[in-house]
Amino acid sequence: MGADVDDGAAVKDKEEKAKVSSLDASDLEDAIPHQRLTINNGPALLAARARISLLRKHPTPAKAPFHLHNSLISTLPAAAESIPDAMDDLKREAEFYNIARHATLDARAKLKAEGVPFTRPSDYFAEMVKAETHMDKVKDKVRREAAERKAREEARRQRDARKFGKQVQRNVREDMDADDDLFDKIDVEKAGAKDRSGRERGSSGPGGGQPNAKRQKKDAKFGFGGKKKYSKSGDAKSSADLSGFSMARMKGKAKPKRPGKSRRAAAR
Repeated sequence: MGADVDDGAAVKDKEEKAKVSSLDASDLEDAIPHQRLTINNGPALLAARARISLLRKHPTPAKAPFHLHNSLISTLPAAAESIPDAMDDLKREAEFYNIARHATLDARAKLKAEGVPFTRPSDYFAEMVKAETHMDKVKDKVRREAAERKAREEARRQRDARKFGKQVQRNVREDMDADDDLFDKIDVEKAGAKDRSGRERGSSGPGGGQPNAKRQKKDAKFGFGGKKKYSKSGDAKSSADLSGFSMARMKGKAKPKRPGKSRRAAAR
């Protein structure tokens, strides 16, 4: 400790000399020489050390009570001897734990032998380092974080559900569109097949052209199979067709005049 004090004083002397060397000659004439007083009270330092030393009451450390120093050396072999491979982390940590466990058991036995309590009494009241208000704030923060985490998870679950629902709707719509396209193609094929069969049936008739008059009359009256719904509904083409319109037929025949009284009497 005395050597440390001397070193500190030497450093300060060097700093003061450096400051003096930086002064001009005119300033050195007015400077007052000052010598630093070095204080190194060795006897007082040794007396303070003796007051806290175990050697004052117990000349040999081995005879000092264990509860005064709480230090011991394990009786187990050194870790370097019990661990062949120092790079084996599991074996090394297990050996450290074993040495610490045996040392703890030895220390507990020594404390019990000296009558020093080792475990905390059941009625011991230990005041917390943190105040109740601080712990309440910590609990509130933990609850708030848990609630926020739960809300985020619920929002994520709802987003995933909405995405899944939209995907299902998209798939259903695509399937319906595919079915509609398929049905349209089937209708087109049916219409083409019907036209082809009609042309073939008409060309293979007796006259080689249209069906006979009887067949046409029945077809006009009863239909000819296939779709019946809206088959007789008018459309723009039929509404604009005036080929069957006749003014004479609309007026009808003139009503004959009533015969006279004599003709009626003769007819009787």
